[in-house]
Parts: sequence; structure tokens; C-alpha cells
Amino acid sequence: MAARIRVLIVAASLLRFTEASSQLPKPDNVTVVSFNMGAVLTWDIPEYSTSNLTYTAQMRVLDEFQTVCNHTGDRHCDMGPVPSCLGVFLLRVRAEAGTMKSCWVKVLHKPSEDTVIGAPTLQVEFKAEEVEVVMADPVLRVLRPLTDCYSKVSYVLRYWRKDRPDHVLEKKGVADKRVRLRLNDPGNSYCIQARVDPYGREGLFSEPVCDQSGRRASSVSQYVSRQVGRVVKCVLPSTPGA
Repeated sequence: MAARIRVLIVAASLLRFTEASSQLPKPDNVTVVSFNMGAVLTWDIPEYSTSNLTYTAQMRVLDEFQTVCNHTGDRHCDMGPVPSCLGVFLLRVRAEAGTMKSCWVKVLHKPSEDTVIGAPTLQVEFKAEEVEVVMADPVLRVLRPLTDCYSKVSYVLRYWRKDRPDHVLEKKGVADKRVRLRLNDPGNSYCIQARVDPYGREGLFSEPVCDQSGRRASSVSQYVSRQVGRVVKCVLPSTPGA
């Protein structure tokens, strides 16, 4: 009996050794890159691996793993829009070569905390002494507004004279998407940019929008001057010989 038990133990050990030796190394540096609530799973080639590897990446939804990328040769997988901007999601990836497979490498993804919020879209109208800005939130891949994902959303605006980029004025904690900013030096060219700050996070600034703040006023003045000149020319009697 004892001899039989020892044989079984040895056989089990040999089986585990055979299974371990047939397993592939698992992918390295598995991370999630998230922008506007999207999720891209990335990884590096396993160390000491063969060159003909493929990978399978999955996401757990409602307690079931769904395959998103199957036998791909890439080292990344766009997991698509996650089911919700709230909650925590489990992603995993493994390496494959024929019938050989590696262990799964798992990572947790919390969209509301992990994602990078993109810049808002700006509509800017420069007037004589002020600038009016209308901001639109970035479109999230979960197809939900920011206010559904964060309890509070505010905006930060920066503006400066184009010839003085080191003198930046900043307005924080703006709650409205339509804002009017008074310009200190009308007639000079100004630039403006904005970002959206969900509660506890900072988004990315938009590209600066620059224009001539006094353009409208100067064009009106030039128009009035031309019209006055025409009236004067019509009213004044012509000089003989002119």
C-alpha cells in the first residue's frame, strides 16, 4: 500500500513537471491605457519566448469572461467601451503557441479613476473688450455624459496676450459652459484654452485659440470713416479746375 502511494506521488509530481515545462512564459508589463473611458490592454513579449506567439485578451462582464481579441499577433487589444464608467472591471491576457498556453495575467481597471479625460471643444468669439467661450465636453466611449460619471464637473480657462505668453490669466472652478472674459488690453491679440476637471481629476488642456480681440471694433471704425469720407465728398462743392 505504501509503495503504491509513493508511486502515485511520483506520478503526480512528474505530471505537474510536464505541465509546467509545457507552459509558455506569460506576457510582461500588462497595463491598461485609458482615454475618455476607453480601455486598451497592452503588454510586452514574454521573456525567453518563441517568435511565433499569439495572444488572447478577455474582459469579464457579468461574471463571464468575453473574448475581445482572439489569437492576435499584436501586443495590444482595444477592449472597446467598457459597460459603465463606474465600477471595476477585470481584464486578462495570455500568450499562445499552438497547443501551448501561458497563465492568464490579470489587471483591474476602474475607468473613473484610471482614464485620462480629453480636452473640451471650444467655440470662441473675440469681441472688442471681451471674449465669449462656449465649451463642449469630450465624447466618452461609454456614450454617457461626464456628469453621469462624476458628481461634479468644472472648467479651467487660461488666456493671455499673444505677445506675452508668460503672463497667463487663469480662471478656475467655472461651472458654466458659456463664459465671458473681459480683456485687459482691447485691440491686442489674445489666446485662450480650457480644460475640464471632473471631481478629483484634471483633464487635458485644449489647443490655444488665438484671434485679434480688437478686430471687430477696428473694422467698424474703418467702415464709419469711409462712409463719412464719402458723405463729405458728396456735400462739399467741387472746386473749379479740380
